[in-house]
Amino acid sequence: INRLEIEDIVLKNNRDSVVFYEELKISATGYLTSVNNDYLLRPNLFGLTREYIPARYAHRKTPFALERGSMDEIEIHFTLPEGYEVSALPESTRIENEFGSYTSHFSAEGEQIKYTRTFRINEGTHDAGAYNEFRDFYKDVVRGDAQKLLIKTKS
Repeated sequence: INRLEIEDIVLKNNRDSVVFYEELKISATGYLTSVNNDYLLRPNLFGLTREYIPARYAHRKTPFALERGSMDEIEIHFTLPEGYEVSALPESTRIENEFGSYTSHFSAEGEQIKYTRTFRINEGTHDAGAYNEFRDFYKDVVRGDAQKLLIKTKS
């Protein structure tokens, strides 16, 4: 992210419940993409990209294991500059299958935008035939993380 500035960071490691918590206060200039007189905002600054999609195997013959389950929860708040408003929000997303789950939700009130996202990977061993479904799950998560909302100048 160009011109990203970390203004504050709080890290908490709860060893008892095995939860690592981080809170960042950041600012970035020039992060929006211009589209005519409007702008696109990708709220998930640190979302999954294509590089996270598991490699393709044309004829996979062996089972695969997800050796460690995980849970990633994100809540991001944006404050729009004065004179701007949200024109269109993406629809919420919910995916659930044997490999895990993914949800995302967007809301806006005035200059405030809130984005929440939960991504869970379930521990387990799966047959070779399920590998393409696993890849598709990751593709759907990458698509969900890439959603953008439309911002316009107030009339």
